[in-house]
Amino acid sequence: MLAAMRGRGASRILDVGCGGGQLLVDACLRDEGLTGVGLDISPEAVEVARDLARREGVDDRVEFVVADGFAPQTWPDSAFTADGLCSVSALHEHFRDGEQAVVDILDTYATVLPEQKILLVGEPEMLYVDSENHDDFFLVHLLSGQGLPRDRFAWLSVFEKTRLQCRRIYSRPGAGPRVCFYDLAPRRP
Repeated sequence: MLAAMRGRGASRILDVGCGGGQLLVDACLRDEGLTGVGLDISPEAVEVARDLARREGVDDRVEFVVADGFAPQTWPDSAFTADGLCSVSALHEHFRDGEQAVVDILDTYATVLPEQKILLVGEPEMLYVDSENHDDFFLVHLLSGQGLPRDRFAWLSVFEKTRLQCRRIYSRPGAGPRVCFYDLAPRRP
């Protein structure tokens, strides 16, 4: 994630669906020039994230807020000052509402954040070589009513239906479960 963000010159990250804040805190620990805003719908997760930031000494550079990462009208003003958005393993859950729901969310990001240097979507990539077992991962998603994760080709076809284009894919072969990061940017007319 940091390589992708640095490659696009982003210095303030908006972490959509930040959970306990580990990703944003770790990023700020590794890059002293980085700041960020983490959004999560769970007040408990946001409190964990704030506590983590305090313990790690980065609470002066990160802010964690209770908000719906998929509804920009709930975001604080500080979220709109970010020049890079990151969403990891959250967007695929909206496939439960159909593919158009995911397209609509991505189009919303393109509209409300047109000056973003990078929109980085990280999603699990399933069914790749050297994988031991995906059954548990799929079963949890199926039984909990979440949308099923997709492979990179299915994601690319979704991106083609949006106002965004995929500039690059980042992945770590052999990691498991492997997460592909899609470097997205608004399409230029």
